[in-house]
Amino acid sequence: MLSYSQRDPRWASESINGSGLSIGRFGCLITCIADLSTYFGDNLLPPQINAKCKFTSGGLLYWLSADFSTFVFNRRAYGRNDTEILQAIKDPTRAVVLQVASGSHWVVATGWQKEIKGFKIADPWLGDNSNMARYKKSITGAAYFVRK
Repeated sequence: MLSYSQRDPRWASESINGSGLSIGRFGCLITCIADLSTYFGDNLLPPQINAKCKFTSGGLLYWLSADFSTFVFNRRAYGRNDTEILQAIKDPTRAVVLQVASGSHWVVATGWQKEIKGFKIADPWLGDNSNMARYKKSITGAAYFVRK
């Protein structure tokens, strides 16, 4: 999966819609949703996701504003449920972003890696593809998206 970096100089200094926070520092979820838009065929960059969605003054996404031409937010889950995450990864009509690092960061789940018994991820902080070993396999929540 393509992995955008939230720290890309093209948009890192842009403020998250409705807040004074920068995409470069706090835009991991925006960047994850941009990755999903590529997967689902909308091909939106983080600034376009930022302009379309609504956020709190603290930079938190109003989930129902994540409604795009080819995909839409489906539901938010708290805690870790590997079965649900794996089902979403295996279904081409679904996608999932994972809340990690004690709830302070978001990554896209892209697959399962048998060797480490953990999820493969697209990580917007570094703009690369890695695995959950980077975050000590700590998943505190998930958000699910579906193809329209």
